[in-house]
Amino acid sequence: MIPHFGIKRQHQLLKDELLESTSWVLESGQFLDGYFTKKFEKWLTERTSYKYAITCHSGTQALEIIALYEFTLHGESE
Repeated sequence: MIPHFGIKRQHQLLKDELLESTSWVLESGQFLDGYFTKKFEKWLTERTSYKYAITCHSGTQALEIIALYEFTLHGESE
């Protein structure tokens, strides 16, 4: 078997943090737009120097948001 990007080692390094974060989210019941989402969006704006950042649940949704923005930007309607 050929290891894939050292996922086993990564899991060992991040295991406690992942379990703690997952437990916190499950206990809070806030899966969307919660503490970790806001923390990530803040990090992303700082990292990219953009004023805003949004997260979404899938790559498909991200593409739909971009397409809608482009259509709106160029005066086209749905």
